[in-house]
Amino acid sequence: MTDAPEGPPTVLVVEDDAAIEVLLRQILEDEGFAVVARAELRGAREAVDTLGLPDLAVIDYQLPDGVGTDLCRPLRARGVPCLVVSAYTRSLEPAIESKADAWIAKPFDTADVVNAVRELLTPSGALISRLGAPGDPPKVLRLEP
Repeated sequence: MTDAPEGPPTVLVVEDDAAIEVLLRQILEDEGFAVVARAELRGAREAVDTLGLPDLAVIDYQLPDGVGTDLCRPLRARGVPCLVVSAYTRSLEPAIESKADAWIAKPFDTADVVNAVRELLTPSGALISRLGAPGDPPKVLRLEP
């Protein structure tokens, strides 16, 4: 995916909910990104092995064959930023432990996803954390600047 000399940045989307996958694909493609989407960890690993490393990964936390943060570790070790998207927001420990770069809570604002992807691909030092109402988990959280 990153082996191509030119072209738009490639985003690997790993999301098992078809409606959310279509939404993520649409908003990212509308913003000029190339998207490779898979519904499970196994398919995502195969895509990386076959197509090469993406420029960034957007990964659902809870997948049919495991937790998405398990994919973050090897991707991050190879320099690929990871954005975890999840309805599981009671604890951010899994994202912190996996060294995900950012975490976005579902339901999400599409602009937050685009802004987080852009910031992770070209860090500007912009603050992409947005806290929710007191007592609510953050909607977007940059875990490691």
